[in-house]
Amino acid sequence: RTEKGKLVELRHVGNGVAATIKESDDIAWIGKVSFTGALEGNSLTGTALFRAEKCPGLDRQAPASGSVSEDGNTILLNSTAKYYNIETCTYTGETAPDTYNLTRVQLSPSPRSTPSNH
Repeated sequence: RTEKGKLVELRHVGNGVAATIKESDDIAWIGKVSFTGALEGNSLTGTALFRAEKCPGLDRQAPASGSVSEDGNTILLNSTAKYYNIETCTYTGETAPDTYNLTRVQLSPSPRSTPSNH
């Protein structure tokens, strides 16, 4: 889960990693791939999704890197955010470091259907 409350499903196959948003207050985020990359040891490199909420056409992927905690329960990702003007929907040229954390949450298993006997 992100610090903003989004529930993210992380899939890891080989050294490939992909994070897909499963729950969010903003329905437009659901189903979006928020990170893709590679895992080498405890280090991650790849790209992260940045959304320009007031200007949807400015959504972009940006290089990102990070690390997985020793216990595997926390991921810290670092990237660079670009600022944009919400009136003109153009980038201003300004950037700032951006960091976010993903924390493992234990979800309740889905109930399974039991076949009925006829």
